[in-house]
Amino acid sequence: MRLKQVGVYAQDQVRFGDGWLVTLNGRYDHVDTESDAAIGTSYQATDDALSGRAGLAYEFDNGVTPYVSAATFFNPLIGTAFDGSPLKPEEGHQFEGGIKYEPIFIDGLFTASVYHIVKQNVALTRPDFLQEQLGEVASSGLELEGKVNLTQNWKLLGSYTYNDLEITEDLNADLIGNRPYLIPEHQAALWLEYLVTEGALEGVSIGGGPRYQGESFADNANTAKVPDAVVADAAISYEKNGWGAALNVTNLFDKDYVKGCQGLFTCGYGEQRTVTLKVSKSW
Repeated sequence: MRLKQVGVYAQDQVRFGDGWLVTLNGRYDHVDTESDAAIGTSYQATDDALSGRAGLAYEFDNGVTPYVSAATFFNPLIGTAFDGSPLKPEEGHQFEGGIKYEPIFIDGLFTASVYHIVKQNVALTRPDFLQEQLGEVASSGLELEGKVNLTQNWKLLGSYTYNDLEITEDLNADLIGNRPYLIPEHQAALWLEYLVTEGALEGVSIGGGPRYQGESFADNANTAKVPDAVVADAAISYEKNGWGAALNVTNLFDKDYVKGCQGLFTCGYGEQRTVTLKVSKSW
């Protein structure tokens, strides 16, 4: 398998008036894909695409910044569909609007946004482990996020995502209007962190919190659901004099839960307790 991708990207950000901000970017991609398969299907494919984004925001003196944006995207895919044809690149467009708020009375940042995304040629793995592409999937949702330094020592972070997915075009008419499998409708997370700022333990940070995964469907026919789950994560880190060490633990209590299904008989468990240690030095 060989994939060669060449892209040209340009961006410009302009401030004008009393708080207006415009962001414009564009990208051109050329992709060549070649597969010489000993087993399976050999193929060659060439794809070209233009994509870009335009955004407009206004920064008020009180810390409120409303914004809107529109974008197109292009994502080349590697592999073949169940009928042996090369996977088509995923393409689509997105509209987004929201508000960023950085209050002057506390040290924090809050964001809220709504979006509508249309994706074409979405690739999914079937129960027989072959790939198929849905004609078109539309996604509308809401994202909320907050970061607050409660004191010099305490920091609180929270996020919530609502994602309403719908198959809007497909060769199988029975799937139109259904929700694609794997992606939960609701996701949320909360994280509380304490930083030691004086004494022998200065530079030590301890944090943890729950992470919620909502229900998802087990198949595109929407005949069965994957239950929701809550897991806990934790971390302890140390930074001082350019040295850093971080110990991160996901799924702290080693909870058994199903992460998602790609059909009624093809499901995967969520990650077990995982411990990661990272040591760094900066100059």
